[in-house]
Amino acid sequence: MFETTIQDDVLQVQSSGARWLLTGWSGGYTDSKTVYNISVPEGWDRTDLATYSNERRDAAGFETDGPALLTGVDMQHAAGATIDGVRAVATVGLSNPAALPLDPDGTDPEGLVPGEAPATGTVNLIVG
Repeated sequence: MFETTIQDDVLQVQSSGARWLLTGWSGGYTDSKTVYNISVPEGWDRTDLATYSNERRDAAGFETDGPALLTGVDMQHAAGATIDGVRAVATVGLSNPAALPLDPDGTDPEGLVPGEAPATGTVNLIVG
């Protein structure tokens, strides 16, 4: 299992000897003791993701390097659970989680406009 700490909307997860699989901007397998989940503000438009992640990590007082996930969710809304020695922490920021038709007849749910993509969001899971 891993240890979690939240400071200034940055979640730090630590586990000795961990191997992380990230599917985001810095994706792939990474061997690192630490991984981060970092909240970004509404309207955020930075493109220097590694620099931004390092700045936020440092500003929060975390000195250990590690890969980072980014989310629009405030870390106060991060949720975690543990069962049978496995722990998971999630941030889920979806404004429309039902992009596929919900009705058995294949019709779109009320409120979706044909041809318009739903707002984007993130689901970040850290499991160990």
